[in-house]
Amino acid sequence: MSNLLSCRAFRFVILILLGLCLMAYASPTPSFGLRSHTNRRSIRGRWMRMIMEAVTKEDEQAFSSYLSDIVTGERLPKSGTNSIAAYEVKGTYKGHDGNNLVIKILPDNSTYTWGEAKALRAIGDLVDSGTIMYAEPHWLSSRYLPAVVIKKMPGKILEHIPAYMRADPKQKESFRREIAQQMCQKVAAVADNTRGKSQEKCLDHSER
Repeated sequence: MSNLLSCRAFRFVILILLGLCLMAYASPTPSFGLRSHTNRRSIRGRWMRMIMEAVTKEDEQAFSSYLSDIVTGERLPKSGTNSIAAYEVKGTYKGHDGNNLVIKILPDNSTYTWGEAKALRAIGDLVDSGTIMYAEPHWLSSRYLPAVVIKKMPGKILEHIPAYMRADPKQKESFRREIAQQMCQKVAAVADNTRGKSQEKCLDHSER
């Protein structure tokens, strides 16, 4: 069974690819906004169906344990898609230096978050997943929410880059499109690499 799952691992990297592309084009220009909204809604529908088909009963247990030994640091200014917040990690966690980790608080325990955890695991970025007690300042009480502990990736926030800040609206749109294309190409390359490794495992398994 484990070999069968590894043979399908590249499919979950594609989930990240789709997520990045949809996120990058989340603010279309008015001239084609309606058409893009309709297209994105159709893509999201197919995307969610793919996640539902890919997630297994084992994947649904991704957040069944409690993250009791993690100490959070400062809140990050950007937390990404499908999240409530993201924080730095203090000290060490599971043998990893906290300076190289981020904990992302997810909104709910659902097919979408199970798929995200599986995708992160497939590309080697997932350190741990589980449930954490969390509260936003405006909430009346704390809640148990799913969370993923992931490896910190280097980079800068687009809105904080001087060249982007000085650009006019048309230039900013060009920046976003160019970066979206680069992101999608990068993740597609990771997906191809994961698929290649999975196919090798399938071949090794079939020869036994």
